[in-house]
Amino acid sequence: MFIIRPIVTKRGSEKGKKKVYTFYIYNTSYNKIQIKEEINKFFGCTVIAIRTMIYFRKIKSRSSKKGFLYGKTNKLKKIMVQIKENQKIDLNLLDLKKEKDKINPLLNVNKKTETNNT
Repeated sequence: MFIIRPIVTKRGSEKGKKKVYTFYIYNTSYNKIQIKEEINKFFGCTVIAIRTMIYFRKIKSRSSKKGFLYGKTNKLKKIMVQIKENQKIDLNLLDLKKEKDKINPLLNVNKKTETNNT
């Protein structure tokens, strides 16, 4: 799944009445056509318009006992998706999909334990 999380704010909920939803996505190289296909596949709704913005990395620093610690934030792409008026995106669906993604069948394999009988 390519969506990190939806952006839910007071201003965004006002736009929700106009059928505009806002998300952050992982891959900043996605173009509008790829985003439209993924939204259609994932939510099953028709996209009218897409607006994209890229937030570049920020350099962050803080002081500690060891001295100054430096780091960077992640590069994000923010998308605003407008859908048809008679359709709706269920944001609770994102939570269900994330829970399914967390369950990895490779981690649930029973491993045989070796015992040394000496």
